[in-house]
Amino acid sequence: MERKEITFRNWFSRKYGNVELPEDKKERYVLPRGISEIEQSFKNDLIGYSISFNSVMKYARNIEEEVKSTGTYEIPPLQEDVEEFLDMVYQDEVRAVNGKKKQQMQQNTFELNIQSMDDIGEVDVKLYKTNTIIDEIDSDFEIGGGQYGGTVTVVVGESGAGKTTFLMDKLAKYKMANPDINILFISTEMTRNDLRFWKLKMPHLNVINIALAMDYMLRGQLKQFTDAVFLQKDMSFDIIVLDSFQDLLVKFKESLGWRETTTQGYLVRTMISAAEDKGTAIYAIQHATKSGTYVGSTFLKHTTTAMMHIEFYKSKGSDNDGRRCVYYSKNRRGGSVQAMPIFFEMNKEGMLEYDEKEFNNLKRAKESAKENKAALDEKAKEMMDFINKVQQEAEKGEDSDDAKELNYGAPNAIQDDTPGIDFGEPETIDLGYVEEVN
Repeated sequence: MERKEITFRNWFSRKYGNVELPEDKKERYVLPRGISEIEQSFKNDLIGYSISFNSVMKYARNIEEEVKSTGTYEIPPLQEDVEEFLDMVYQDEVRAVNGKKKQQMQQNTFELNIQSMDDIGEVDVKLYKTNTIIDEIDSDFEIGGGQYGGTVTVVVGESGAGKTTFLMDKLAKYKMANPDINILFISTEMTRNDLRFWKLKMPHLNVINIALAMDYMLRGQLKQFTDAVFLQKDMSFDIIVLDSFQDLLVKFKESLGWRETTTQGYLVRTMISAAEDKGTAIYAIQHATKSGTYVGSTFLKHTTTAMMHIEFYKSKGSDNDGRRCVYYSKNRRGGSVQAMPIFFEMNKEGMLEYDEKEFNNLKRAKESAKENKAALDEKAKEMMDFINKVQQEAEKGEDSDDAKELNYGAPNAIQDDTPGIDFGEPETIDLGYVEEVN
């Protein structure tokens, strides 16, 4: 008997109870639900488990025929990982929560909810600063800027532009400026040896805690890890960097067999929930084309707070051509500083330094361009060309628009219905204690 049928039979017995019929009743046995209802129920309980309608029909009919012949049906033993999965789905507490939610859904009726702006309330999130010029482009609601909690920022850029380097350095700067904050860098690709070399190159990263997603994937606990970090109520991180969104998506698909659209919906919803419910500031690295243009679901692009770009500056004839820079093409916390690049490079101590002088020059050039478009100097022209390029790329729509296919409303039934499960804290690595490379 194949693995999928074994899983289905075990699920069927837990869902509808064991079947033990006397001789005079077994021939009249019928399935407890129609095939379509059974298939939908199976998929609702085991979201992401790949199984076709024809397979469900075949397995259900096999059970029906066995019961009619013998009065019962075989329930083969499960492999340990599947058994643990089904146990989690069908523990008593989860069944009770499921029943309560279904009852509430049946009772709920549509109600249009229109609020005044006054009803929404005041801003109640923290503001984090690195105490460097980079704070100025993160937000413009307060003098000096800073990164607000309760935000999800997608970070894109071409390969080699320095996305990981920039965000690890920025995370360390947040910690050095705010020793009491709780920060986490989630790496989906790096190994412990990789981290040792990062620490050699950038010693100030010793203040960062890191979690390796690969550890949990190898243990079959990738979803538990993700839920614990982002959703578990008693685990609070002020700032999280995910490196990278795309690689975590691939690992979910490989380890759990989920469809890409289902996985994207779950990951986006998870990050937004952490931002909205816990006030976490989240940076998620995402893939880009060779030119640095974002490629991916518009669902991710449009439902998140900001779109940060880290790339090589391109402006022929400019002294800045080829330099690494960071800027926002979208920022709901800093509209006035969108498309304002900050150039950076690594110093001898392994820390990133920002070119504050050039940033101030560009700010003045931008203001000059607004005031006198007819008489732009070279710096103002360069600034306006860059702003126009950013705006054009944002409007081109080069990304793949598959948002309508995403399973946003129910990314995973287990996630929604198991609030009582405590997976414990994720294992983290303090770079201050990572073994030095000999």
